[in-house]
Amino acid sequence: MKYSINYTEFLDEVLNEPLSKITSSEKLKKSLIDERVSHDKDMEAQFDLDTKKWLSIMIGILFVTSHIVLATTLLYVSILEIYLIINENLVAAERFINSEVMMLLIGGTITQTAVSFIALTKYIFHPKRN
Repeated sequence: MKYSINYTEFLDEVLNEPLSKITSSEKLKKSLIDERVSHDKDMEAQFDLDTKKWLSIMIGILFVTSHIVLATTLLYVSILEIYLIINENLVAAERFINSEVMMLLIGGTITQTAVSFIALTKYIFHPKRN
């Protein structure tokens, strides 16, 4: 979001004296305005950096959390399946976890990783477009 500020009016209010009455006012105006613009650019750059850090951390946390939940669920279903096989309540044809499930999990994890890194590089770390 860009703000439109009339720096001359701003400086007139701050100094409580019109800049036009000050000797060498053009130099003073230019130096004060340049200083303010430089400060605004520094603040905007810091905000962008903080936003990028925050988004990277949040995406990382979401990524790790989703994989932990997936691994925990897979472990729970595997233990349940082993328990049912030991008690002879489950035959091999009725197993929950087979090669198709493993291929889907691996493919989903690779896709999720690729999409996450594409999103990070394209939208978060791409240089600004003017």
